[in-house]
Amino acid sequence: MGIPKLAVFDVDGTLVDYDGSGLAENRDALQRLRSAGTSVAIATGRPAAILDETLAEIGDVDYAVCSNGATITSMATGERLRDIVLPADLIEGLVTSVRTSVPGVGTALELGAELLEETGFARRVPPSSHDAPIDDVLEAFDATTASVHRVIFFHDDYDRDLPALAAHIQPHLAMGCDVFHGVMLPIVEVVPAGNDKAAALDVLAGHLGIDACEAMAFGDGLNDIEMLQWAGTGVAMANAHDDAKAIANAVAGQVADGGVAHFINALFNDQESSR
Repeated sequence: MGIPKLAVFDVDGTLVDYDGSGLAENRDALQRLRSAGTSVAIATGRPAAILDETLAEIGDVDYAVCSNGATITSMATGERLRDIVLPADLIEGLVTSVRTSVPGVGTALELGAELLEETGFARRVPPSSHDAPIDDVLEAFDATTASVHRVIFFHDDYDRDLPALAAHIQPHLAMGCDVFHGVMLPIVEVVPAGNDKAAALDVLAGHLGIDACEAMAFGDGLNDIEMLQWAGTGVAMANAHDDAKAIANAVAGQVADGGVAHFINALFNDQESSR
């Protein structure tokens, strides 16, 4: 297992601990990879709207895959390599019907670099820098101009039972939409159909002129499974969902113990000892 040409990292539960804090040893390990010529990317469910705050936690990277694959940003140029959205004319009907089916549900809309969020979203999605919540996202939403990357639902009664909330939402989806949930963040997301981290990484690999077999990916959640399968080497965290660990090629240590850093440093140590 050598040093990869592309290294991709989930954020929450992989680079960042469950309390929302970044780990200095992981920051150092990512920079060690970059110094060795590896392209380093994050692939996260976090929106591009809070990318600056995310990078403040984890350090610099070369590329950022956000919103579970909806966007890819080159950090060197600011260029968007991928930017896919939901049909804007479906949003109002979706949100209205889910509200009727699940009273008390909260909603957030990711519109490009902007987040429209109702009360309760900020405490569920780190980091803590968010715009002030609004009473109703639909009142601030303009279907004629908006580019919606995700519709996000949350509910106090379902924070520990996201599959049940997703099941309530599923019947209200239109063609061209998928619903899924992660592990760490108590939210359920509606996204463009066929979108996931692996689909985005295919685009990024093509941009870099490399094959998936030359990439290494780290993750912990259900939304990381396709990415871990896509990469030549998929590494699940020790704290990962069992389904993610089952398909991974290797398992790193716990996020709280800097498992990413220990795994990467071991790669460099193996390389040096083989010389």
